[in-house]
Amino acid sequence: MGVGMRETKFPVCAVNIAAQHHPKGIYGRLLNSAFELQRALPVHGDRHALLVSVESADELLSGRKVVRGTLSTFLDLDMDAPWFDMENLRVMTEDQRRAIQIPESLRPNMADFHFVLDTEGHILVCQARTEISGKRQHVVKLTGNMLAGFLGELFSTPEIQGQYGDIEVTPVPDQDSVEAILKGKIKRLHIFLRVPNPDDLEETQRQIKKRMKSLHAKQIEHIVSAESGEFVKPDKELLNTARVAALNGKVDAVLKKGSKSVPTSTRSVPATFEISKDRRETDVRAMDRAAEHAIHMIERFRMLANPLPTARRRRRRR
Repeated sequence: MGVGMRETKFPVCAVNIAAQHHPKGIYGRLLNSAFELQRALPVHGDRHALLVSVESADELLSGRKVVRGTLSTFLDLDMDAPWFDMENLRVMTEDQRRAIQIPESLRPNMADFHFVLDTEGHILVCQARTEISGKRQHVVKLTGNMLAGFLGELFSTPEIQGQYGDIEVTPVPDQDSVEAILKGKIKRLHIFLRVPNPDDLEETQRQIKKRMKSLHAKQIEHIVSAESGEFVKPDKELLNTARVAALNGKVDAVLKKGSKSVPTSTRSVPATFEISKDRRETDVRAMDRAAEHAIHMIERFRMLANPLPTARRRRRRR
């Protein structure tokens, strides 16, 4: 059997987490606090998610400080909803339904997803696809939007907000889709910009953070509409602001494609990062490698919005 036959694709998704109260180690403590809640929340339809493990701070092979963990998804069925009797081709009676005894703590179709949180870059990278076995093989997927929805709702609970304040969770968008918006025939551009994380010290983020702090603003919106018969021509400042917003909010646009005006958004195409995985390799080991790759690509995207050579970037180049 050739090497290619032993390999499979291992995709991951990612979200940007921004805490405004920012003492050292906050992200590890945030995840631990969320884990201790043991709260299952919906991610898609009847499929719910639950944080099932958060490990102590560790390092990837590169030395990057991370926290690892696992979340599980499963079907959370409404046992009181109608059941179908396939043998008799009719809805089960109330007495038949009540006779079904499934312990309250059990949930079917469970799928595990490993994740890695970069505690410095505040990016959480999560396995985006896993297989489960039953009478047949099932592929269960998790997108950046699903992950952001789950974590965003979890971090919005009174227990978390009371301890950590507002936590923003943004799905990392596909970089090509962001650039396609900014280089397209723009009829209308709507930028939703939330406060960047306090430790994002690149030039553009630093300037935005400083201005929003002086305004006591949590979010700033920019709306740019083209003149009749024309298209918006973004300058460098608008381009950089939009790229920052793609990771700290969102960018909506109406693009002219042929004779049609097509609405689009950076939220429409969440990023998927992919590595090749040997079938003998564990998902945990592959997750570490995939996280390194995803974080590297996200850092490159961040730098597009920061053309000035800050001291931090000069240190990175050494």
